[in-house]
Amino acid sequence: MKTAIRVIEGNLHKIQEKIDFMQSAAKVRTIKGIDVINTITEIENRLYSILHKKDWDGLSFTIDENAQSFPSAYKYMPESTIYKIERRKSGWFLVWVMRSHSRPKKFTVCGMETKAKNLTDFITLRF
Repeated sequence: MKTAIRVIEGNLHKIQEKIDFMQSAAKVRTIKGIDVINTITEIENRLYSILHKKDWDGLSFTIDENAQSFPSAYKYMPESTIYKIERRKSGWFLVWVMRSHSRPKKFTVCGMETKAKNLTDFITLRF
């Protein structure tokens, strides 16, 4: 996906098209556009408790809705749909969507290194 899409309910159709394109051959560990919106709502609820909204700019999250650990006895690592959202001044944007190996944690946070302790607490509190 080359261009970022603003994540609002009015763009749900565009978001779903990008997701469908990336997971066209997938049958399991898939997501829907509404999952992106629900995850952003969950993230915002957590962020309100640790950061001022003006400090959200530049934050980005790589998200695997179907994150889980698998025993090393598995011959192959299952794939999941993973996406990245980024907070900009005008709102949240879906930066990319891809299929990749499932990750052990749902969120990976980037940006705002000066607030690293608060962000680490945010992640470990939930997951």
